[in-house]
Amino acid sequence: MADNVSLDQYLDKAVKHYSSLFKLPSYKSILILLFMFCLSSGVLSTLVFISSPIGVAYGLFIGLALFFVILLVDYLFTSFYVKRRSNL
Repeated sequence: MADNVSLDQYLDKAVKHYSSLFKLPSYKSILILLFMFCLSSGVLSTLVFISSPIGVAYGLFIGLALFFVILLVDYLFTSFYVKRRSNL
């Protein structure tokens, strides 16, 4: 993968290449689903312990933090591991 090709373009090329075998979701829909999953799991896990409106606020904060941690780890993995593997 070239340095100037973004992850979004790389996934779009993969979608076009493998579309005859199966349908991959777009990068945007993956991010939307990940965001909804993180928020809902944060709220639900917090409401188990704090069942009040402040629990919902804490849950949203935990969900957002989880989402951004996942994005950061994905970015670091893509930056270091995938680019290093593509140079081999």
